[in-house]
Amino acid sequence: MQQPNNYEYANGFGGNQEEQSFVPEDSEDEDGPKIRALTQIDDIKVNDGTMKMKITKHESQGFKGKKYTIYMVEGWDSLGEFQITRRYKEFLLLRDVLFSRYPGLYIPPIPQKQIQGKMAEQFIEERTVFLNEFLQQMIAQKYLASSPELQVFIRPKQKVGESLKSLEKVTTTHVLKYYNVKIRLQNAMEQYGESKIIAYNDEINKFVKLQKNLLTHLRQFKNHIHNIVPMKEHEVKSYKAFADFLKKYEDGNEKSDQSSAAVMGTNSRSTKLISGESKAHLKNNLDDLSQNLTNPFKHIRNWVKGEVMNLEALMQAISEKEACLARKQRSIKQLQEERESVSKINQGKFMFSTMLKSSDQKKELQTRLMESIQ
Repeated sequence: MQQPNNYEYANGFGGNQEEQSFVPEDSEDEDGPKIRALTQIDDIKVNDGTMKMKITKHESQGFKGKKYTIYMVEGWDSLGEFQITRRYKEFLLLRDVLFSRYPGLYIPPIPQKQIQGKMAEQFIEERTVFLNEFLQQMIAQKYLASSPELQVFIRPKQKVGESLKSLEKVTTTHVLKYYNVKIRLQNAMEQYGESKIIAYNDEINKFVKLQKNLLTHLRQFKNHIHNIVPMKEHEVKSYKAFADFLKKYEDGNEKSDQSSAAVMGTNSRSTKLISGESKAHLKNNLDDLSQNLTNPFKHIRNWVKGEVMNLEALMQAISEKEACLARKQRSIKQLQEERESVSKINQGKFMFSTMLKSSDQKKELQTRLMESIQ
C-alpha cells in the first residue's frame, strides 16, 4: 500500500487533491458569462522574480452615471517591458485570487471598495497611492513577483477578469511544490523539526495578541487623523484664497487710484502691503508660499492607514495559517480513524457500520477506505 504524504498532512494540506482547490468560484461578470475553459498553470511563462512597475497616472472614463477610473501601469521584468491600463476591480480580483490560491502567505492589501458616495478626486488620489503601494509590495516579494497569476494580470490572453478566473484550480501538490521552490518550505521543516515549529507557532500567537492591541490604537489614531485632514485642507484653501484676494485687491486699488488721478487730478495712493517695488519680495514670498503650501496631515493619514492595512493583511495570513493547521488536525484524525476501521475489518472485529453488510460489501468498504488513506 502506498503511504500517504505525511509532509502534506504536517502542513495542513492533507486530503483529496481533487477536492483541495484554492481559487474563487466562477461568477457572472459584466465582462462576460462564466468561464469554462481553464488555463493550465504550467503553460504560463513567468519571470525570474526581478521586476519594476508603478502607476504613472489615472483618468476617468465612461459616461454620466457609469463613470469609472482606469490606472496606467508601466514597468518591466525579465520578459520585457509593459504598459497596461487596469481598473480597481481587476486589482481586487488579483489580490483575491492570490490569497485564495496560496493560503498562509502574506498578500499585500489594497484599499476597500467605496461603499457610497461619488468617486471624488481626493478619493481617487488616495486610492492610487495604496494601489501603487500594493504593486510595490508585490514586486518586493519574489514569490509574488514570479507568480503565474501576476503574469496573467500583466499579460492576459483575453480580458483580465476572464483570464484570472479561467486559471486551473491548484491542488495541494501544486501549492506545496510552489512553496518549496519559492520559500523553501520543505527545507525549513527538515531543518527545524516539529518541536521548533511548535515553538515558532507559540511566538506567532504572542505576536498576534500584541498586534491586536496595536491595531486598536492605530485605528483610533486613523479616526483622529481622518477628522483633522479636512480641517487642515480647509485652512490651506483659505490661505490660498486670502493670498489671491490680497493681490487682486491691491491691483484693484491701484487701478482706482489711476482713474481718480486722471479724472480729478488728485494724486492719492492707497496703502499697499505687498505691492510696489520695495515690497516685491513680499509678493514673491506670498506667491511661493500659497503655491507650495500642502496638507501634511494627508501624508500622516496615508501612513497610518497603510500601517493598518498592512497589519490587517498580515493577521489575515496568520489566520489562514491557523486554518491550515486546523485542516491538518482534522485530516490526521480522519486518517487515523480510517486506518483503525481497515484494521478492524481485516481482523473481523464487530463494527456498527459493517454489522448488516455482506462479505462483498465489507470488501468494497475496505477498498474505499484504503483508497481514501492512500
